Amino acid sequence: MITIVFACKSNSCRSQMAEGWAHQWIIDEVERHKTAIEDCHYIDEKKDVIDSYNNHLTHRVKDYVSSLENIAVTSVALDSSAVFDAPSSMCASTLASKCQRKQVKSKAVEAMAKDGVDISLFRPKTIDESIPFLENIAKPKSTEEMVIEGNGKSPIKSVDKLIVLCSCGEEMKYELTRRSISVEEWSIDAPTAASKAGEGDKAYQRVSLEIKEKVNILMRSLKLSLMS
Repeated sequence: MITIVFACKSNSCRSQMAEGWAHQWIIDEVERHKTAIEDCHYIDEKKDVIDSYNNHLTHRVKDYVSSLENIAVTSVALDSSAVFDAPSSMCASTLASKCQRKQVKSKAVEAMAKDGVDISLFRPKTIDESIPFLENIAKPKSTEEMVIEGNGKSPIKSVDKLIVLCSCGEEMKYELTRRSISVEEWSIDAPTAASKAGEGDKAYQRVSLEIKEKVNILMRSLKLSLMS
């Protein structure tokens, strides 16, 4: 299982867009290769010939599709207090269940929808909420796989690729970076700020497409490693 995590301060716009584009890339890639497998079977049946090369190629494509279906993509907020419409101290207490979770910015949802990607059901998530999910996916086979850190054991490296889409201090990123094998930082404008600065709603569409391009590059790189 490969885990990819996109993060920004509030998980209400840029990181949600990135998650949406990554999911869409996987869906499109799986569908395209499954269609190719079906077409290959049709040709073989029609000719009543089993071509060993095509058969080998089909198995490789099936393995690739299986690998794609085992990629876990999510996004999180680096600032947990930005996820709820209440003070973080309250949401960290027993009253957390009563806190109102914020929504993904409507302009971000609209911008993605224009390109056929639906993130309307996505919701901002905190690091604390995401860590159990990620660690469950990346459980080590034995305690020996845990790295010794100081007097104790370090967290499981449960994130294969962490992508940070905002400028923030190391302290804010720490809980995720220490759990990540690879960390990248993408310089992506905050569309809300760009919109208020005079670009208007077009800022969300521009940022969405910029993120799409970067996500496609990331996923194509992953594809090469999966098919090698």
